[in-house]
Amino acid sequence: MTKNVSPPEMARRTNRLRAISLLFSTAFLGVIPLSLAQSQMQQRGQRSEMQQMALQQQDEQMFMDMRRVSNWVNQYCIWNRRFPEQGTEFREAKAQLNQLVPNNPYVSDKLLLSQGLDADPVYASSSDIPDSYTDYDKVPYPVPSDQAANLHRIVLNIDQSLTELDLQQDQDSAPDEWTAPAGSIVVISNQQNLYVVWGAGRDGRPLKDPLSGKTQLIIGRYALLNYGE
Repeated sequence: MTKNVSPPEMARRTNRLRAISLLFSTAFLGVIPLSLAQSQMQQRGQRSEMQQMALQQQDEQMFMDMRRVSNWVNQYCIWNRRFPEQGTEFREAKAQLNQLVPNNPYVSDKLLLSQGLDADPVYASSSDIPDSYTDYDKVPYPVPSDQAANLHRIVLNIDQSLTELDLQQDQDSAPDEWTAPAGSIVVISNQQNLYVVWGAGRDGRPLKDPLSGKTQLIIGRYALLNYGE
């Protein structure tokens, strides 16, 4: 048996249903923008994380290239019992090393080059490789757009006053004059018994260890190679 409801009671029930419906509608509409905002924040966080990973991979590749250059220089010193001399030997060594590490990790919009077949161990000669460190003063910062393929990454320099004590200090605070186009690898020798390899990061300054914050240097010694002659 259906119970009769008075008009005032019917009105109260209708208003109550409308209020409940409005409450749920408002709550539902409020959830949608919040979900979109959360999604956008997550996407931005993921993009930032991917960018950080890409930058870290560039630095890791840079340090690997520094190690390859150092190994080549070390092998050269073993074979020749000295560091390359300025002039023809500098040009030949830089031609070899540029072919050994032809791709700049800080340039991603260029074709990658395969390592030259004559990069190691046969020496090659090239007349268009810069002869001195000062040639790089003409290169604007940051990286030139064609840096990945121009094979001018390697810089050889002589500093006869270079000592291991200096390098220990340089590891904590690199000299102000140590600047080069990003991706360059610089090898300095005192032409007596020591050489050091440092690489220019994306800011043109020496690459730093991400944990210690110290300059990443690779030191080579070759004085003992002359003993026993």
